[in-house]
Amino acid sequence: MSFLNNDLQKENNQLNMKVNMKVNMNDSAFQKIFDKISNEDLYKKEFFLSSFQHNIYHIQKVMFFSQIIAQNEGISEKDLKLLLLASALHDAGKKRDRKDCEHGKNSAEIAKTYLRKNISSISEEDIKIIQIAIEYHTVKEKINFTELVKLCQKYNVVMSNFERIKMISLILKDADALDRTRFDKEDSLNIELLRTKTAQNKLLIDLAKKINQEFALAILNSNYKYDNLIENNAVKTLSCVRKKSFEENNGVIKKEKIFPTIIVKRILKNALLKKVNYETQGAVQYRNCGSLYIGGTGDMYLCKDKAKMDYIFKPAYKKNTEIYQQYRAEAQVLAAELQEYISPQTAVKCEYCEIDGKKGTIQPKIELDDIRTKSISEYFFKSGKLNEKIMGQFMREYVVDFCLCNYDATFRNFVVDMNGNLRGVDKEQSLRYIINDSEEEQHMDFFMENNPNEIYGAKPPIYGKIFNDIINGNISVSVLEELKETIMKLNAISNEEYMKKFEPYLNSLNIDSKQKKLIYSKILSRKKNINKVFNKLKIKLYEKIKDNSNNEFEL
Repeated sequence: MSFLNNDLQKENNQLNMKVNMKVNMNDSAFQKIFDKISNEDLYKKEFFLSSFQHNIYHIQKVMFFSQIIAQNEGISEKDLKLLLLASALHDAGKKRDRKDCEHGKNSAEIAKTYLRKNISSISEEDIKIIQIAIEYHTVKEKINFTELVKLCQKYNVVMSNFERIKMISLILKDADALDRTRFDKEDSLNIELLRTKTAQNKLLIDLAKKINQEFALAILNSNYKYDNLIENNAVKTLSCVRKKSFEENNGVIKKEKIFPTIIVKRILKNALLKKVNYETQGAVQYRNCGSLYIGGTGDMYLCKDKAKMDYIFKPAYKKNTEIYQQYRAEAQVLAAELQEYISPQTAVKCEYCEIDGKKGTIQPKIELDDIRTKSISEYFFKSGKLNEKIMGQFMREYVVDFCLCNYDATFRNFVVDMNGNLRGVDKEQSLRYIINDSEEEQHMDFFMENNPNEIYGAKPPIYGKIFNDIINGNISVSVLEELKETIMKLNAISNEEYMKKFEPYLNSLNIDSKQKKLIYSKILSRKKNINKVFNKLKIKLYEKIKDNSNNEFEL
């Protein structure tokens, strides 16, 4: 995934940019090290999970800045790999946010152990070079390199490598310094102490500031409620909101959501591409307040209306492109309409919307019950239980997803609101695989145990686990009353009225009339066949629990 597209690259050239900020996240060394360190247990220790300043985001940003500086300073591919490893491990020994003079030395020792264990192809000399760069990043030295020479002697490296070591060490220092723009202080970054010409370039300094503004926005939007940015500054606002939360919770630090790697990459991309300061726009119906993460992986943005109510805007574009795909928006609106009819308690209103020249859908942001929402993932991974009310609402959501042939109904696609109601969100994948559907497959995949998107790393739908738990007696069969009632409600809709809801979606597809007629028939087939499939479930239940006197469901 290239962070700058061709159009933006041309614009940068017209501005006579001296720093190339085109970062290819698919670069083999960067991609592998970035993804690996992002998921390592090294940064899942309590300190890193609770630290606001030295968490995994700091490591990821230092790696990102290191890559940009390195590609402009022209170091070799081998040294780039050593630099990225040093960047990934430079704070592994950190134990506190305040002054920690020993953390460079401690991190160097952890790096040695980690590299020997995890990187089989690395030489002892290269490990020492990485250790020197890590330990040196805490040394205050700019002009002469006396301390760097001492470290080379300490680690007994070949001195003919000194220039290489110096460049790797200086880039790491600069990359680490650039991320000081995450602090809520004007003078947090001392530009005069930057060592490389690339890091000293105003374009890169401004990019560092913009990246930390984007991170602050994403953290704010995904964890806290706020009305407006203080002085149009997300970093300052986040600092104040965190302090307020700390005081209101009697000195307990709020545990913020940790963004998955794909979201971090998206935040970095947004910072590179963002041209408009949305906070200073004139009167508009919705104001874009930046990236948002609530569990899924699609592009989402927090927006506010004139009454400062929160909304989620989801652009309807082909992944990583500017190609508008209307059917994505139609699928979301269709799902909301079907939810509203079949399961109004769990429905999430969704409408078409255009914001900042982008088309998509907008829906109210649901205030979450974090504990109950977390219980869904705990249940899915077999370590928790869900109450009967939530299970009943899952039955209603199941009917919606079955009708929409929506396999992307993983634990991440459900949240619980403050009233204790289950909400199904992000149904953009609806009808994606309907063309391959058949009546036979509908019976086979009734439990929805497999997700065609698993080849892309997605989890299977949550329904497979729920239905198997019902059959195996782990969940009371009484929850199937909700399923029965919901199917009866679906049956009450005439086929003509039902298919009218699908017309906007069908018309948005770039297909001929023959294909459209085929998809039409497959959609209607699902509505009809859910009754037959329900009978198959009853047979399976009867076979499993016919001798169980606790059976409360009338088979």
